[in-house]
Amino acid sequence: SCVDEGELGVMLENGDDATVKYIRCQDNMVVLIPRSYNPVHQPQFYNIQDTPVSVIGRVVQIRKSV
Repeated sequence: SCVDEGELGVMLENGDDATVKYIRCQDNMVVLIPRSYNPVHQPQFYNIQDTPVSVIGRVVQIRKSV
């Protein structure tokens, strides 16, 4: 993949839900970690044998509109 451990990536979950999160890999598990202070947004855990998770791309720049 083009995203290394701990980098911010654009991920495709289940083939139809895209999300931007930090990625961690542990054996057959992928952990997608949000960068949010909102307690509703929690890390998402996926077993890659049960749920397809693929990398669409790596975030290389973030721009904030003022």
